[in-house]
Amino acid sequence: METFITYVSQNGFYIWEEFYRHFLMAAYGVLFASIISIPIGILIARYGKLSSWVLTFGSIIQTIPVLVYGDYDGCDGIRNNYGHYDRILLLAPPDHPEHVRWHQRR
Repeated sequence: METFITYVSQNGFYIWEEFYRHFLMAAYGVLFASIISIPIGILIARYGKLSSWVLTFGSIIQTIPVLVYGDYDGCDGIRNNYGHYDRILLLAPPDHPEHVRWHQRR
């Protein structure tokens, strides 16, 4: 716990900056999805025959992230003892000692 508190106290601004970026990406995504989906929903309510096309297209679009991230092995992390990536380094600044060590091993 002490290490965590030290890390947060030393990199608090960086963590806040990354949180803010992530929050904005999520907010923009919701805004963009609303701008697209609300008019489409109104059209589907008026013209019922469009629903099958829109649902088919939506199902196809939903599977794309699974196909892209299903075999993603390019993470900026360090493999732990089990062969999985430790994702915590995604939050660490680029000059963090673990980042430097990892890039030197690559």
